[in-house]
Amino acid sequence: KQWYQRRVRGLTALPLKSLNYVLSKQDFQDGIRLRYGWPIDGTPRICACGTENSHYHALDCKLGGYVSMRHNSVRDTIAFFMKEANCKDVKVEPSMAPVNAALYSSSTITQSDARLDISAIGVYSPFERSFFDIRVTHPNCASNEFKDLKQIYQEHERAK
Repeated sequence: KQWYQRRVRGLTALPLKSLNYVLSKQDFQDGIRLRYGWPIDGTPRICACGTENSHYHALDCKLGGYVSMRHNSVRDTIAFFMKEANCKDVKVEPSMAPVNAALYSSSTITQSDARLDISAIGVYSPFERSFFDIRVTHPNCASNEFKDLKQIYQEHERAK
């Protein structure tokens, strides 16, 4: 019963146009198919990377573009709600100030075109600018199969 309630919960959201909660007929049908693990109509049998396609593979494959689209959707939604919460100067993908590479670890991105996902003033205190780097994961993918959520989060935190 709990499994069924979790699956159906997303279908009970009110279609609020002001919050972009309105789905087209195709989006709704694709969402149902993804939720229940059914194949999506029109999806190629073989992915562009050469692997057999499935809904799990489509969500994980970096060649198909869904990984970037999913990340950007989360980023844009968070930025939208920051603006709704009256945060000031909310910026998506602002440029970062140049840094001296010698002062940072080798994993730090030091290129002059480095970007983060969101910056905003007033998230934690009224005049403080906060910076956010969004990371999206698929906890049910094969590489996370034997990990609990705490391990997955810790790995992503270290990788950032």
